[in-house]
Formats: sequence, structure tokens, C-alpha cells
Amino acid sequence: MDPNYNKDSIGSLKISEDVIASIARYAAKEIEGVADIGFKTAPIKGVFKTALQNPVKIILSDDVATINLNVVVRYGFKLDQIGKEVQKNVKNAVQNMTGINVAKVNVIISGVSFEEMNEAE
Repeated sequence: MDPNYNKDSIGSLKISEDVIASIARYAAKEIEGVADIGFKTAPIKGVFKTALQNPVKIILSDDVATINLNVVVRYGFKLDQIGKEVQKNVKNAVQNMTGINVAKVNVIISGVSFEEMNEAE
């Protein structure tokens, strides 16, 4: 059975993977120290290189979700602590809002943001 599909006597309910990704993205950004969801890229000749990959990937299998999430962390925060807090918050938010079990939240620290430091200089 499709884990994001629910059918009963009055109709059916399907939750899009995009909706699950949006919930995960928002839950991750709630954590202090998370600068952004995505990929940190260096400027190339004054133009920022854009990543073609999706920073949030949802894998649904046998009524269980695995979430892969790329996070940019603010300079000065402990990466392992931020990762654990993101995992917990994302898992709780997705399970509470959708009813879909989350087996894993894989957090990939894809960059560190120094923007606040640059603004202070």
C-alpha cells in the first residue's frame, strides 16, 4: 500500500512528496543555527552557481519515509548538535502532520554560512 495514500468509506487522501519535503524544510529551518536548506556554493566571477539538485529528497517505501536533507549551518554552531536537532524536529513534524512513519532523517551539512560575520566587519 502506498504510505501517503489513505482510502476509506468517504474517499481517499494522498499526501504529495512535495508536501512532505516542505514540512521537512520548514521544520529544519526552525532550528537555531540553520542558515538555509540547500547547497552552499562559492561565487564564480560574481555570479552564484546554482545547484540543480533538490536539497530535500523523500523516499517512500513500505509505509515508511526516509528523508535526505541538505543544510547550511551558521558559523559558530556545533555541526553535530545542529544535525541531531534537525533530525529530531523534522521526524516529529512529518510524523505529526502526515501520520507517515519516518525511519530516517539523513542530514547532510552542505555548507557553513559566514554571512553574519561578513556583515559585522
